[in-house]
Amino acid sequence: MKIKNLFHAIAWISSLRKSRSNKSGMLTGPAIAGFAILMFSASAHGQFTTAGTWQNFTIISAEGLTNTGFTVVEGNIALFPNASFVGFPPGLVVNGSVYSAPNPISQEIARIARTDAFSAYSDLQNAISTSNLTGIDLGTLPALTPGVYTFDSSAQLTGTLELNANVANSIFIFQVNSALTTASNANVIISGANAGCARIYWQIGSSATIGTDTNFLGTIIANESVTLTTGATLLNGRAIGLTAAVTLDTNNVASLAPGPFCPPDTSALPMVTASMLTAEELTAIFQMGFSGAAAQNLSIQRHLESVRRGGGSPPTSPH
Repeated sequence: MKIKNLFHAIAWISSLRKSRSNKSGMLTGPAIAGFAILMFSASAHGQFTTAGTWQNFTIISAEGLTNTGFTVVEGNIALFPNASFVGFPPGLVVNGSVYSAPNPISQEIARIARTDAFSAYSDLQNAISTSNLTGIDLGTLPALTPGVYTFDSSAQLTGTLELNANVANSIFIFQVNSALTTASNANVIISGANAGCARIYWQIGSSATIGTDTNFLGTIIANESVTLTTGATLLNGRAIGLTAAVTLDTNNVASLAPGPFCPPDTSALPMVTASMLTAEELTAIFQMGFSGAAAQNLSIQRHLESVRRGGGSPPTSPH
C-alpha cells in the first residue's frame, strides 16, 4: 500500500486495527491526557449513496452551460452561480427544466443541487481504492469488475473500456487526481448480468474532456469543467462542473435511472468516517511528521505495526 498523505495513513491505521484481534482496546503509551481526540479513520462499513438533490439533474454547472450544434439533453439542468445558458436552441432540453437565476426559487434549487454535488464528490474522493491504475490507459485493460480505481495523476482512455457488472448493484468508482481525457471514437461499455443496475462514477480532480464521437458512460463530477467535444455521447450519467463550465457540441446527454427492479443504492464501500485513535497511534502519526519522503513510503506502516506490538521508537525517516 502506498501512503500518500495523513488522511490515507490514518485510514490505513483503522484497517490495521480491524485486521488484528488486540488484547486491549486501548494501549498504554505516551500520555495525551485530559481529553479525547477525534480523528478520521477508514471504516470498512461506510457507504457511498446517491443521496442528495444532485441526482435529479443531468447537468450541473458553476459557470454556465454553452452549446454548439444540435445537442439533446434529457433531464434537468442546474446553473449556479453563473446562469449563462447559451446555444439552446439549436440545442434541446427534453423531459427536464433549467434551474437558475433570475427566478429566486429556481436559483435556490440550483444552489442546493451544486452543494449536494460537492458532497457526492467528497464521498467519491474518500472511497478507499481497490486498485491503482496510474499510468495505464483505460482502453488497454481487460474488463474491470466493480471496485474503486485510482489514478494518482491524469487518466486517459483510448479505445474501449469494458465494465463487467458481475454482481448485484454493481458500483464502479474512478478517482482521477487531475484530468480525464478520452481520444476520439473511444467507448465505455457495460456488460454482465447486472448491467442494467450498474452505477458508474468518475471523480475528476480538475477537468474532463470527452473526445469526438466518443460513447461514454457514467456520472462525471469534475472539480473544474466538463467538455463534451463534437458528437460525443454521455449516457447513464451526468456532467457536473463544480467550479467551472460545462461545454457541449452536438451531443446526446441523458441521465438514465436504474431499472425499476434494481435494489436501492446502499452497497457498502470502504469510506472515510470518524472513529477514535489510541494515544499510541496518534503519537506515532505526529512523530512521523508526514513530510516529504516519509509520507510516501511504508515506514509509517512498519512503525505502527511496531506500536501495536508494543514496540519502541519510530524508524528514522529516509532522506
